[in-house]
Amino acid sequence: MDKKITKLIEQESGIGKLYEGEEFLDSVKYSFSIHQEFIIAEDSSGITEIPSLKELSGSIGPENYKVDMLGKIYFLEIPDGRKFPIVLFSGNPVEGTYGFKRAAVS
Repeated sequence: MDKKITKLIEQESGIGKLYEGEEFLDSVKYSFSIHQEFIIAEDSSGITEIPSLKELSGSIGPENYKVDMLGKIYFLEIPDGRKFPIVLFSGNPVEGTYGFKRAAVS
């Protein structure tokens, strides 16, 4: 019988850039984790871990915190050049931070 496990594959924090489409909005402090699901398959030749879904989640702290940013799709660019589509799902006006998850974009 196959089972699933989840592993932390990356954690990062730093200063990045937040975009709405191609428009630069703000510099942000970010922190995120990427977890990957693996299917554990066992057969006569042994046990194999098959990579499956990846999940990105974290938080950002824009210099210009705005409550109306929730629920919209943005792009977080980090210093190594990667850009992640994210959706902001919770905000903390006291700390000036948002929680985010990877956004589904076509």
